[in-house]
Amino acid sequence: QSGCKFERVLIIDKDLKNTNDRTWCFWTEQKNNWFNSLIFKRWQTLVFRSALFEKKMAISPYNYCMVRGIDFYNYCLTIIKNDKRFDWLTDNIENVYTESAFAYLKTANKLYSANYLFNSAFRTPLIKKNHSNLTQHFKGYVIETPQPLFDESLATFMDFSVQQQNDCRFVYVLPISKHKALIEYTGFSDEALKDEVYDVSLKEYIEQRIGISHYTITETEKGEIPMLESTFVNTHGNKIINIGIAGNAAKASSGYAFYFK
Repeated sequence: QSGCKFERVLIIDKDLKNTNDRTWCFWTEQKNNWFNSLIFKRWQTLVFRSALFEKKMAISPYNYCMVRGIDFYNYCLTIIKNDKRFDWLTDNIENVYTESAFAYLKTANKLYSANYLFNSAFRTPLIKKNHSNLTQHFKGYVIETPQPLFDESLATFMDFSVQQQNDCRFVYVLPISKHKALIEYTGFSDEALKDEVYDVSLKEYIEQRIGISHYTITETEKGEIPMLESTFVNTHGNKIINIGIAGNAAKASSGYAFYFK
């Protein structure tokens, strides 16, 4: 849709992109955009909470919006499959590099060359001493309850009343319906937590903080976003262009990576 002219594009990914493996949330005050049909849920009222402070806030004219990974994948894949210029390959990417004026990509099974390669698989940060180089790490559950326990018009953004453990930790509660919500435990620290720590913390928050004893976990998601004072560099040569987080697209102070203008 950009109007950029090209003849053929090969997209390589290790996943089929056929599951709801992640959720993107973002702020916007715009009403009509290409992504409107992908917005799964919007909130205009948020609650912020810490150990000593709590406030409910109306955020109009802004909306806090959720896009589910599976909806985004289906949207993009439908367009790609109907455009003969695109090919889709599922394989493990092992290396990318520039040689003799061409970009090369090596998978477990084959070597590919192209005029240009757009890389989001390999992140190469230039870490400097005395810089703050943290990671934002998280794990979330989508839970479903037998009873209608959630106010779907009110999102918890953010709850810092949880134990900080000498880090910066908080929880999101994003109600999807009266029976369902995404609850995400998030931290900013030198490294991510062990999986069981997220699970214990999420279970404790759901059962003790929210007071829900009977629920079903229908989906899980987990990820990391670099929060670097250092910067990402391109070590792959001039025929390779880093994109996404590999291209330093995430804001180091918050992890937000969407920008519409």
